Amino acid sequence: MIKIENLNSDEIPTKNGFFVFYQKGKVLYFSKTTNLKKSINFFLFEEQDSDDFDELKFLTDSIYFKTTELSLDALLQEKSFALDNVKPFNFNFWKNNSYLAINPKNKSLKLTEDTQKKSFYLGPFENRFSLLDFLDIIKNTPKNKIIFWEQSLRPHKVISLLRSMQHVAFDKLEFQKENNIKWQIKIAENYQNFLFFLIVTKNINIEIKAKSVVIQNGLIAQIKDDFFPILNIDYRDNELLAFEKNQLAERQIIFQYLQNIYPEILQNIYEDEKRKIYEYFDS
Repeated sequence: MIKIENLNSDEIPTKNGFFVFYQKGKVLYFSKTTNLKKSINFFLFEEQDSDDFDELKFLTDSIYFKTTELSLDALLQEKSFALDNVKPFNFNFWKNNSYLAINPKNKSLKLTEDTQKKSFYLGPFENRFSLLDFLDIIKNTPKNKIIFWEQSLRPHKVISLLRSMQHVAFDKLEFQKENNIKWQIKIAENYQNFLFFLIVTKNINIEIKAKSVVIQNGLIAQIKDDFFPILNIDYRDNELLAFEKNQLAERQIIFQYLQNIYPEILQNIYEDEKRKIYEYFDS
């Protein structure tokens, strides 16, 4: 544990890790992070337009942090620590995340803050601006090539069409246009990767023996002898690709770890689950 007056920001590592803020030995706040220095600076050394941030900064008199090799290790430390500790301060960084809603009647697309209506939902998306960029791209895709709403579920068709357009632009020596299409392809590929994650995450049920961890429905259910309750949420058929906003970080960390270790398992889940989605729209 380090006293705040002895904390040198330049000596904080820029690695994955877990940190705790204390006041007189009492826990005020704790979190995992992919960058200890960035996160600690954000809370303690940067100005934030929030009374809660100001109060946390004022009360914190010491800090503990530990680096981890992987984001998953930081998540496991946070989950285990939370069993015996509560956060007097809680910050909902995910509250502005958005969902993509496909209207079942006219198949239109729009961003929404929740999944309460009868649309088919995808998300939550952390970066709404990247999502808006993708929607702009598919709005400008030739309508006779791909049905508008379908592009949100089959982005590989968008990418294939964009690559054809890129080759044409290159052959015509229209290099500025080609570079713009390259950027569009990157946006579409990022969306495609996130869609893969959405299709897979709620169907991940696996034991990671190397970490003594059990994953249930894409979330941590057990670490060694400690159990974590998984809410059995009754998702509607139109929420096949949607889940709660506050689950996004945990789901992504687990998914990314498994993608590096067991990519074939995730691919098999993807192939099985995407059929259900297409059946929903074909019915």
